[in-house]
Amino acid sequence: MITEAHTSQHNRRTSRWMWILAVLVLVFGGLLSFMPARIIRNSEDSRLHEEFSIEAENLYADVTSEIELFMDVLDSIRLLHSLSDQIHPDAFSEFVAKGMRHQIKILGAYGFAQRIPGRLRDALAEGEQPLILQTADDQGTLRPAPVREEYYVLTYQTPENGLGAPPGFDFSSRPSDVPAIQHLLTRGTPALAGHPADRQSGYYIFMPILYSVVNNTQFPPPGYLIGFTVAIFNPTRILEQAVSSGTTKNLRLSLENPNNGTMHWSLADVGRPFSEGIAFTRPLQIADQEWTFKCVANQIYMNAHRTRQPQMVMGAGIIITLLIAFQLFFFAGRTRQIERTVHDRTLALQEANEQLASEMNERSRLEEEILDISAREKQRVGRDLHDSVGQKLAGVKYLSKTLEKRLKKTEPTSRNSEDATQINNVLKEAIGQVRRIAHGLAPVELSEKGLHHALHSFAEEAEIMFGITCTLRLDEDTGIVSAKVAEHLYQIAQEATNNAVRHGKASDVRIALTRENNHLVLSIQDNGSGLPTIPNDDAGMGLKIMQYRAAMIHGKINAQNHPDGGAMVQCIFE
Repeated sequence: MITEAHTSQHNRRTSRWMWILAVLVLVFGGLLSFMPARIIRNSEDSRLHEEFSIEAENLYADVTSEIELFMDVLDSIRLLHSLSDQIHPDAFSEFVAKGMRHQIKILGAYGFAQRIPGRLRDALAEGEQPLILQTADDQGTLRPAPVREEYYVLTYQTPENGLGAPPGFDFSSRPSDVPAIQHLLTRGTPALAGHPADRQSGYYIFMPILYSVVNNTQFPPPGYLIGFTVAIFNPTRILEQAVSSGTTKNLRLSLENPNNGTMHWSLADVGRPFSEGIAFTRPLQIADQEWTFKCVANQIYMNAHRTRQPQMVMGAGIIITLLIAFQLFFFAGRTRQIERTVHDRTLALQEANEQLASEMNERSRLEEEILDISAREKQRVGRDLHDSVGQKLAGVKYLSKTLEKRLKKTEPTSRNSEDATQINNVLKEAIGQVRRIAHGLAPVELSEKGLHHALHSFAEEAEIMFGITCTLRLDEDTGIVSAKVAEHLYQIAQEATNNAVRHGKASDVRIALTRENNHLVLSIQDNGSGLPTIPNDDAGMGLKIMQYRAAMIHGKINAQNHPDGGAMVQCIFE
């Protein structure tokens, strides 16, 4: 009896706890089952929007990085402009083909447009390499450019016809490009222009080439626009580059041009049916225009990223626990994926920056090598003149002197004796001229002490050659340890003196090499007419050459009229 009582009591107790557990399960399940669907859906939508925003934000960052890389590479091309007119076109093309592969890979194609006055139009068409100025209508048909005061002409492009326009194409003749050129003139910052004449998938983008000093004339900021680099900005290509390292399944990326309402998609989205769900939009600066970046998720994406939590609310506690664990793992996996994507993109950008820096260093090395080749050729020609022509002339002079002595003995009063004397004098002058030319092409070894000696010799020769007074002042603590620096300083002094005599009609030139405030200063002062107030192409080229040489030794050129009259050219460097 006691055993049966205990068993019955145990059964009741067990039954009671079973009911309690059942009630608790029913109550808990009922609460979860009958929780307002709107609250659950709002929670799901909030999480979904957060995940989508993170993915869209990363895609937006990728697109922005691609645009910045495109603009940085196009900006670096501007530095080639100063090089393109100093070496032979074939050598420049070879340099581009071998040294600019990375830039061409990023840009696809690029070129230079030169600002040309209208008065030079006929001269360009009649030169050794005629350049016919042309424009195109909306259908891409070429025709002669109309007469105007100035043109912005395509003078170089790579690869051939890569910009969809022939050499001589005048951008300022197209209404769609005029606002962009006007922006370059007034703001001095990059500008987006119209579509290329042979395609509608991209836009010309102009990067200004500005000089603060042109032909000895100082221009206020942003400077004087001498032309611009041009490339084709293809929004579709930018989107393709941005999504190449990740997945955008069930997402659509687009860039919208606010000027004409044009929408550009990535190639994977063209012609694909797409039911729009949630969207992410951000403004995006492209040159002088603000575009709109848009990322849209369709219903498939939304359903794929929603959990089955509302349908599984009636499950037991273990299912809820598993769902929570699944969510944690899901979010952890998404975070790791995002971290990997950011890491991969960071490495790609670092590699691109390192490659670009390498290309820039290689370009600088090639520029220095070109100058070295030019200097070596000049020295070789100078040595050949001195060792070959000079020696032969000296031999002829010796023979003529012997002939002169013989004629004076045999025919002291004859015409032949006078002619021999005159021939000997002419040969003497010719030998002196050949030696001066040879010395100008191959000056003395420009070491630490050789620069001082070379400047002394140049000052003496300038007095003889130009019939002027040329004085030289050298501080004792101005030793130059680099022969390359000495070579550039000598050439700057030579160029400035020649300009002072030829253009300024100077009769007195003063050359000084001094040390001021821990800087070395090479100055050339004259008493001529000074720097011209009206632009002069010849004088401007000489100044450009001096500025380029100064830049090669990390210095700068200051050229200005002296208060006492004449001009003062200074090269200041470390």
